[in-house]
Amino acid sequence: MSYSEFKNTERNWSNLTEKGNLLYQQGEHNAALQFYQQALFFSESMIRNVEDAENLNIQIASPFFVSCLNIANNYWIIGDLKKAGEYFFYNVWHLKMLSMRDGISPAMYQQAIKNWEKAILTLVDFHDKTNQPLKVDFLKDETYEMIKQTSAKLVNKQIHLN
Repeated sequence: MSYSEFKNTERNWSNLTEKGNLLYQQGEHNAALQFYQQALFFSESMIRNVEDAENLNIQIASPFFVSCLNIANNYWIIGDLKKAGEYFFYNVWHLKMLSMRDGISPAMYQQAIKNWEKAILTLVDFHDKTNQPLKVDFLKDETYEMIKQTSAKLVNKQIHLN
């Protein structure tokens, strides 16, 4: 992705997030959700182009964190705790995976870890406030290895079932 493409993507993300925030503040949560989901798409696009982002010194973890947080909080306020929890987890998972990517710079690692830690805090806060105990410690690397292994087993079983 070129510098101008990144800047255009950032601008789109920012505009969609601002529109979503305005609607959220007005209590128009379903309309806000549509803008937040579009903003997430742009932030995921930046995450997929991490190497280019590093070369251009562009922040990508923060927009992703904000997008997931906006969607999760929006679902939470409308009472869909299942979806809210999924987006809180999605945030934690993808920021951790970004931090674990081979070949990323120390600056990108720090950016990912800083946002990952904030994502964990929001996940824990959500679970505490909704009386849903967490069964794993998301600060431990072993947790992510367990999830990867379990996911691989499930995919393998799915292939054999079809």
